[in-house]
Amino acid sequence: ELLVRGGVGALAVVDGDVVDHTNKNRQLLALDSTLGQPKAAVMAQRLLDINPQLNLVVRQEFVGPDEDADRLLRELAEALDKGYGSTSTSNTTSSSSSANVTDRSGSSSSSSSDGTQESNVQGLQQDSEGAAAAVPTCSSSNSSSNTGVGPTHGSPRLDWVVDCIDSIAPKLALISAARRAGAQVVSSMGAGGRMDPLAVRVADISETYGDPFAANIRRGLRRSYGIREGVTVVFSVEPTRRDSLALTSPSTRFKRSYYGTISFMPATFGLQISAHILNAVTEGPMLASEALQRQQTRRERGLVTRASSGSNGRSKSSSKGRKGRGSCSSSSNNGVGGEGSSENTCGASSKEEAASMGEVE
Repeated sequence: ELLVRGGVGALAVVDGDVVDHTNKNRQLLALDSTLGQPKAAVMAQRLLDINPQLNLVVRQEFVGPDEDADRLLRELAEALDKGYGSTSTSNTTSSSSSANVTDRSGSSSSSSSDGTQESNVQGLQQDSEGAAAAVPTCSSSNSSSNTGVGPTHGSPRLDWVVDCIDSIAPKLALISAARRAGAQVVSSMGAGGRMDPLAVRVADISETYGDPFAANIRRGLRRSYGIREGVTVVFSVEPTRRDSLALTSPSTRFKRSYYGTISFMPATFGLQISAHILNAVTEGPMLASEALQRQQTRRERGLVTRASSGSNGRSKSSSKGRKGRGSCSSSSNNGVGGEGSSENTCGASSKEEAASMGEVE
């Protein structure tokens, strides 16, 4: 919404979920009047109410494996390209402030200005993984289309992909697909289990620390796709509150647990993402501030890395000296929930003290 209010004239919204009562604590779309409605349709209605001339594509779909992510981004770019120069597209109807939401099977659901639903969205498995991506787009190398200017030549191309998925496997698939498509990526890391908005940073994925979820994404991108840097992320250096961790239902795809989230933290992440994109497009002052903040983040990460390496060495020496008197092990739940988690089965140790400063590799 902030992107549209900031002047972005072409946008695609992708989310396979429906509004649930558990979303009320943190999501703008979650109201009694919207419960059970597709989130993509509700958002489309808001966006068209802000700018009826918006070139908007809406898909009610969860992001799947790599080939699905590649297909999705290609189709979004093509649909947005067709929308330039027309007052309405097959996916939006600006004259009546309603939006047709299309799913992967081609079925559609119309969300009108009075909040009612027409038709049905079929062929989707609804679950709580909360996958969402917003994509400002253009079809040429000229990023001025972010302000609504249409393409001039070339095949359809996405300028930006915003990744807000909270499950590791589809998140990795979307980020890698966006890179292959030549789009700039901004990815949201873990907002759950935290309460300090002043601890939120904008950095490269390679510079993150203190966020187990970001560590899982960093590791997955490197091992599975050879991506070590070049992905802008919004993350927090605040340690997660372990007492806010809860398990998902057995039927939930891609994750086994999640952290509870306070109302203002996801909004803070969204503000930073939108501000970064709008400043990048307009060469705004935030870019200089980000550069200074990233220098500080790299210094802090270096300190944490050295402290962790030193404590690991001491722990190994101590363990060898006490051979036969017990053992300890650690495990990392790499596939766990939106925020990820790791736990150490040892008692208090210098290793844990270092880990409390932040998870690094």
